[in-house]
Parts: sequence; C-alpha cells; structure tokens
Amino acid sequence: MKTLTKTLTHRLTAILLAMMLALSLLSACGGGEVGVNGQNGRESEITVKNPAVEIPENPASDFEYKKDYTNFGRFGVSITKYIGTETKVNIPKQIEGQSVIELDSDSFRGNEMITSVHIPDSVFFIEGGAFMQCSLLTDVTIPSSINFIDGSMFLGCTSLTSITIPNSIIEIQKDAFAACTSLASITIPDSVVRIGDNAFQGCTSLNSITIPDSVTDIGRVAFGGCTSLTNITIPDSITVISGNMFIGCTSLTSITIPDSVTEIGNYAFERCTSLTSITIPNSVAIIGNSTFDGCTSLTIRGYTGSRAENFAAENNIPFAVLD
Repeated sequence: MKTLTKTLTHRLTAILLAMMLALSLLSACGGGEVGVNGQNGRESEITVKNPAVEIPENPASDFEYKKDYTNFGRFGVSITKYIGTETKVNIPKQIEGQSVIELDSDSFRGNEMITSVHIPDSVFFIEGGAFMQCSLLTDVTIPSSINFIDGSMFLGCTSLTSITIPNSIIEIQKDAFAACTSLASITIPDSVVRIGDNAFQGCTSLNSITIPDSVTDIGRVAFGGCTSLTNITIPDSITVISGNMFIGCTSLTSITIPDSVTEIGNYAFERCTSLTSITIPNSVAIIGNSTFDGCTSLTIRGYTGSRAENFAAENNIPFAVLD
C-alpha cells in the first residue's frame, strides 16, 4: 500500500511540475497563444502568436468622412481627413455599418505625424495627393483592390524607404512618387502597363529599378534627377524613350536601348555625367535635340550607317562600331 501511495505521489508531483513549466512558457510568450506542431512524438515546432503585435483599427472618431457616398457604382464611406493622434494608422473596413471605399485627396495630405498606414481591401480608390508630403511616413500597405497609383499620391514623402506595389496595379500616374528622397528600391509588378510623367522624379536614393515587359509607355521625366540610379533595364515592350526621361541621372554609367525602340526624345539623357556607354540599335530612327548634352564621357555604340552613327558625328560624340 505504501508503495502504491508513493508511486501516486510521484506521478502527481510530475504532473504538477509539467503544468508549472507550461504556465511559465506561456507567461514568457507574453500571454499569447502557443501552438505545438508535431507528429508521432517527434521534435515539435512551437509557434507563438502575440495579439499585441497587431494594431487595432482606428475608431471612426479619428476620421472625417462622408456616408452614403457613391463612386464608380460603389456605395459606402469616403474618408476625407484623418484627425486622430496615432502615428500608426489602421483604417477600419467599415464605419457606421458602411464599407470604407475611398480615401479622399486630403485624407492624409501634409500630415507630419503619421509613420505607417494600413489600407483595408474594402478601399478601391485612393485619390491623387492622398499622402502627399507626409514627411514621416515610412510604411504603407496598398491593398490588391486598388488598380491605380493616382497622381501625386506619395509626392514628397521624404521618409518612405520602400513600397510594395500589388499586382493589381495597372498604372503609376504622374508625380506618384516624385521627391520621395529616401526611396531606395521599388518593385514594379508585371500588371503595370504605364508609368506616368515625373513618376519617380527626384527620388535621389533610388539606385536600381527593373521595369517589366508589361510596361508599354513611360512618360517624360519619369526618372529625372534620380541621382543614385546606376542601373536600369528597359524592356523590349518600350518603343519610345520619352523626353527628359533620365535627365540628371548623374550615377547612371551605361544603358542598352532595346531593338523595339524607334525614338529617343529630346534631353532624354541630358546631364547624365557618369554615362560612359550607350548601345543604340538600328531600329532607332529619331534621336531628339540635346539628348546627350552634358554627357562628357560618353561613347555611343551602334552600327555603320545607322542614325546613331550620324548623330554621333553631328554632335562630336565618340562612336564605336558594333559587329
């Protein structure tokens, strides 16, 4: 009997110790959920979810808004201005029982306090200038319900370092990221067909960008003044290098124009002072005025009898013949 009592005591003690250990693990994880994944008694993987990490939706009182709003056949709420004090904003999906469908052009414009904004997938339209000159904004979540990066949307967001554009975006419009001086990298998805005028003008930290084959049109001055840009790939879906497209890209060292291009616009590469080599194919029939002004170290590479060769001779630019 003593032996049985002693065995039961040992088992109860072991169970209590196990329970105490489990409670201490839960406490160490900040009170979050602990999930254990394992099979057949093998070593398990512990996944910790801390609900405190997620930012709750801001209350309706943090916004000025219009109810019963209709746009492009959608019905709901348009947020006209953020009046809250939180620096990290999580826009609610609904206000007063109606879906939030739009951010007005003044919703966050000129806000010098916010650092991050999460936009719900109920929003299908963001007006141009909505985040213009939000000088401390570093992070924005754009939902896949959005099809356009509207004009001047992030113009002058000088703290924005990177942004992921969802593959629902068709067009990046005029001045969309102009003067985002901290923007170092950006990924353009292959859903984008057009990049508007001045879209990335003055993004002085942008050092490289890959343009997908889906893009068929790039506007004037699209990358003008991107002084850190060293490398760019122009896809063979482009037929025209627009005027001033790379003006003042002082770190750009070389570039190859694809065979699809037939025209290089005026001032396209003006003041690209580090540009030493550009390859121009036979397909290019028009090269505009002052295209390479200020490119003092440049050699044009092309074919005998091409427009590139004639242009080089007319403008006293060294020319290297391609085989």
